[in-house]
Parts: sequence; structure tokens; C-alpha cells
Amino acid sequence: MLDQCHTVAEPCEGLGESFYFYISLTFQIAMHPPVDDELIDALEAELPASNCGGCGFSGCRSFAEIVAGSGTTHGFLCSVGGHEVMNRLHRIMRSRNG
Repeated sequence: MLDQCHTVAEPCEGLGESFYFYISLTFQIAMHPPVDDELIDALEAELPASNCGGCGFSGCRSFAEIVAGSGTTHGFLCSVGGHEVMNRLHRIMRSRNG
């Protein structure tokens, strides 16, 4: 970053944005630790695999990743699978979380 600045005393335009990004990314990782791929796979296996985007996410895998990362099924709905699928996802989440 310093090579983009004229001197060390002059602030770089991109340095503040990079610092903000670093801090926000660090905060996100601390608040939402990486999720086990086995949990994501288990959740995805219960989804209808229509990848319709009706849930608001780009596909069933993305939906499974978000649900797994949130630690709960509350507030989410698979529009194709409905409440039956969400109940199965809830049981998986509950069994993994203890």
C-alpha cells in the first residue's frame, strides 16, 4: 500500500478502506466461525435441489451454507420444500448443536 502513497506522512486513499475491510472481516470470522462441511452437506442433502432461488439465495448449497453458518433454521424457508424440509433441517441442526 505504501508504494501508492507519495510519502509515509500522506495518507493513502485505499489504506482506510483496506483497514475497514480487514476489521470487518475479522469481526465476521469471530462472530461466525467456519462451518463444518459435513453439516452443510447434511443440510443440502435434505433440500429439494431445485436451485430455484425462491429462498433468496443463489441455490440450495448457498442456502445450506447460510443456515449452517447462522446456527438456526429460524427465519429461513425453502419455498419448494416448505415446512416439512425446514423441520428436517431443524432436526439436523439440533442434533449437531447438542
